[in-house]
Amino acid sequence: MRLRDIAASLGSTERNAFSILTDLVEAGYVVKEKTAAATATTSRRTPRCPNPPARNAPSVRCSPS
Repeated sequence: MRLRDIAASLGSTERNAFSILTDLVEAGYVVKEKTAAATATTSRRTPRCPNPPARNAPSVRCSPS
């Protein structure tokens, strides 16, 4: 999806959409991948843990900071 399309669906500017996308990438909710034609984005169900628990630790959910 193009940044222009995201901005249009938000009713916002491309600059504002880029800022929002950058925040989502930094929080781990979205992954940007460079492809031959363009940069693709994919969303994550849960953000990446900054400090993942040990393998034998009880189940822990990460929350965005």
